[in-house]
Amino acid sequence: MVFALRPGQEVEAHTSPSRVFLYCARGKGAFLRGESWQPVREGDFAAFDPGEVHAMRAEEEMVVLALIAPCP
Repeated sequence: MVFALRPGQEVEAHTSPSRVFLYCARGKGAFLRGESWQPVREGDFAAFDPGEVHAMRAEEEMVVLALIAPCP
């Protein structure tokens, strides 16, 4: 999945029954892990376990690639 976010846009906090991998392909923003926002910029990567709360928000135009890997 590809997310193209404008400054100030975000994907709200949620969980998934699958593993989720997020890669910041362009721009700058933050990924939420649980209750903690972590800054990200182009080239940064994060992995989330099934059921782990995550979200993303853009500080500048940001493109994020998401891989969702179902768990058996």
